[in-house]
Amino acid sequence: MKKGFKKQSMAGFTLIEIMIALAITGVGTAIVLAYQSNASTGQDTQNAVNTVQTMMGKTHSYIGSSGTYFGMSAAMVNTVASTLSPLVWDGTNIRDPNGNIMNWIGNASGAAASYVVTYGGATKPITKEACAQFASGFLQGADAIYVGGTTTPVTTTNGIAGAGNAYKTALGVVNAANLATGCADTSPVVVIQMH
Repeated sequence: MKKGFKKQSMAGFTLIEIMIALAITGVGTAIVLAYQSNASTGQDTQNAVNTVQTMMGKTHSYIGSSGTYFGMSAAMVNTVASTLSPLVWDGTNIRDPNGNIMNWIGNASGAAASYVVTYGGATKPITKEACAQFASGFLQGADAIYVGGTTTPVTTTNGIAGAGNAYKTALGVVNAANLATGCADTSPVVVIQMH
C-alpha cells in the first residue's frame, strides 16, 4: 500500500504581515514617547515654578529686607536661596531645565525695590505650553509678567519687566491673548517682576 501524501499548511507570518505589525508597533511607541515627553516637560516646568517661587521667597527675605535689590546677581541668589532641581547652578549662572540662562536682575540704585527673573531663551527654546505654564504659575504673586521672543523681545532694565507682550501689567491688568502671542514667538522668554 502506498501512503498518500498530505499537503501540510505551513504556520507562520509572511514578510508583509511582519512589516505591518512592526509599523503599527512603531506608531504606537512614537505616540507613547511623545505623550511621555510632554508629561515630563510639564512636570519639569511645574517643578521649576515651585523652585523659583521658593527661591524668590528666600531672595525677598535675605536680599530685599534691605529695601533694595541693587547689585543682585545669580551668584548672590544661589548663595541665599540654593539653586534646586530642576534648575541648575553652573558655577556662574542659574539655568532652567532646558539649559537657558535665567537672569536675576535687581533694580538700579535709587529705583523702586524690584527685580526680574527670566525663564526660557534660545539655548533650547521652551515649548508654547511650558511658556504659558511657567508664566501662569506666577500670575497671583508677580507685580508684572511679560512674554516675548525673537520677534518681540522683552526687557529687564533696572529690575523692571517691559517690552514684549504684557501678560500682567504693573497695574494688575491680565491679557491672556498677549500670553498666547508671546509664547508663540520664536525662542520665548518669560520675565517675572517681583518686589
